[in-house]
Amino acid sequence: PSPVVELNRAVAVAESEGPEAGLAIIDAIGGIDDYQPLHAARAELLRRSGDGPPHRSEPPVAELALRGLCKRFGDVAAVRDMTLEVASGEFIVLLGPSGAGKTTTLRLVAGLEAADAGQVHIGGVDVTRTAPALRDVTFVFQQYSLYPHLNVFDNLAFPLRSPMRRIAEDEVRRKVIEVARLLRIDDKLANPATKLSGGQMQRVAIGRALVREPAVTLMDEP
Repeated sequence: PSPVVELNRAVAVAESEGPEAGLAIIDAIGGIDDYQPLHAARAELLRRSGDGPPHRSEPPVAELALRGLCKRFGDVAAVRDMTLEVASGEFIVLLGPSGAGKTTTLRLVAGLEAADAGQVHIGGVDVTRTAPALRDVTFVFQQYSLYPHLNVFDNLAFPLRSPMRRIAEDEVRRKVIEVARLLRIDDKLANPATKLSGGQMQRVAIGRALVREPAVTLMDEP
């Protein structure tokens, strides 16, 4: 199998079985240093397993940097030579008419679209070819994309219960309640997530993105 196929498999296994399982797949692949995405994935999985260096020991100059980012869909240039720096803690809004490339830019940062050219850096690390699950990015989509079979509490807790993140259940509960109170939905935690008003479902989607304190939070017209 190609390194790309094996990388995708390693990420999927890490998400379902934990970072050590993903590491085992990556370590079985030869020539890891010749393929930067594999090297970056291994470093991130090591960090999440507790064997690697801390993700960020001090604030970077630019938490998010886009450098000459380009993306085409056929003859349409959705994003053309975009360069942007967003400092740690900074809040920035992209404005433009429909079709200007706002959603595509967010998807490029999250890794949901592959860039045709340019680079995406998060925390000073080039993640342009890094799998979405390893980018430490959360995304609030235009559609709420809530899990209909889970209540509000479990929707908010879902990102914290990933095998790649090993958080004690007491800490999960603390974080969920903290975010729910911030968004004023703490009285709805036992409710089915899709049995809420539109505004409340929107807040659940935002809370699910904020609860694990990612490096970058992306919101597509939330």
